[in-house]
Amino acid sequence: MSPTESATLEIAPAAMPIVQREPLEAPVTEARRLWIEPLLSTLMMQAMCIGIMWLGYVLHPVKVNYRSDNSRAGVIADLPAYYGDYARHQAEYGKTPMIGLELGGKLGWLRPLVRWDSFWLLSVAEQGYVVDSKLKMQQNIAYFPLYPALVRLGMLCGLPSPVAAVAISLSAMLLTGVLLFRLCASIDSVSAARWTLWLWLCFPTSMFGVAAYADSSLTLLTILALANVLQNQPLRAGLWAGLASGLRPPGLTVGMMLLQNLFTRRWKAALLGGMLSFAGIGLYFAFLGWQYGDPLLYLKIIRTWREQGTSLDPRNWGKAIVVGTLNAIKLIIQQKPEYMFKSGAITDPLLILWCLWFLPSVRKLGWGVLLGTLVAVILPLSTGSTWSIGRYTWSMLPVFIVAGQRLSTTRWGWLTFIPFIAGWVWLAFLFGGGWEVT
Repeated sequence: MSPTESATLEIAPAAMPIVQREPLEAPVTEARRLWIEPLLSTLMMQAMCIGIMWLGYVLHPVKVNYRSDNSRAGVIADLPAYYGDYARHQAEYGKTPMIGLELGGKLGWLRPLVRWDSFWLLSVAEQGYVVDSKLKMQQNIAYFPLYPALVRLGMLCGLPSPVAAVAISLSAMLLTGVLLFRLCASIDSVSAARWTLWLWLCFPTSMFGVAAYADSSLTLLTILALANVLQNQPLRAGLWAGLASGLRPPGLTVGMMLLQNLFTRRWKAALLGGMLSFAGIGLYFAFLGWQYGDPLLYLKIIRTWREQGTSLDPRNWGKAIVVGTLNAIKLIIQQKPEYMFKSGAITDPLLILWCLWFLPSVRKLGWGVLLGTLVAVILPLSTGSTWSIGRYTWSMLPVFIVAGQRLSTTRWGWLTFIPFIAGWVWLAFLFGGGWEVT
């Protein structure tokens, strides 16, 4: 059995009229529908999102003078040459050295999809890690290695790094959509699966799934791990969780879902799976120790350019959400340029509030799944800010599963899609134009 097949629970066909002459037609048709419907739905939303990004690039491109922060910014056609120059002249690039970059040359058609953090990830794939612990500035060591490694693999197959990065993101999002739909149909109903899928596809930060970012890859590994946790297949779940922990920091929380498998007959496999769930970050830190003599170098570099400290005080989490929401209202009322530039200040606190509303219902999937999802919320909030938490929320698939189950049984659940689609269009439009979307 392949890993993808093992990630999907056994699905009972929906009730169909009995046809004695062709008894297998209904189950086969149903099984095909469980693949085709989410496949087409995800493809349609990806195509629409790319179109909106291009409209943003054509109609509303960024007009902020980034060169005040990075005098070497601008349109570039030779990424390796740029990264090589950065490696030689880091101090001249300012605190955010990749700010203001845009693709040029033959790859200019990908410009709306390759923005911001994309260049950091591509720099690892093209150049490897470039580290100077003495410089208090953002460096590519802050980006975990799995996604750049996949991009590098695409490069070895002859693809330019931006093309490989976008292809990986689109493929991962497509697979996630199909597996999410099938998992929800197996544990509830096709109706609930349809609601869950569309909530996930229309979520405002789902636009990161088509960009050269690692977010869609994280959602794919999350759904694979979650499905195996629910099937009580902890060893397989641990393998997927281990890959997730080498992708992005939130991947660490995926392995926590395995805790509920420790209290089953397969507790030994669960224990081993739990150990495997830290394999990605463990290998990365071991590499840093071997290459640079300091396995904790990642944490030190992060702390040099991030102003927020880390706090585990729940009062700070509440404060971050309240302050973020108030700042969002202020930006909307004032209609200043920051209203367009700092889009995350508006969307992020609202999205985390939506997540928290459905969080208690995640208990239906098991207390381990609830714990892992709760920690996934706490982790970004521990910085004392809601910055980028909208992106983290998109990978919290258990929340979407229970939200889809609940909204599928209510009369006014469809109203949720109105603000979702509005936010999705707005963020995709800005991102394509080069505005900062966190």
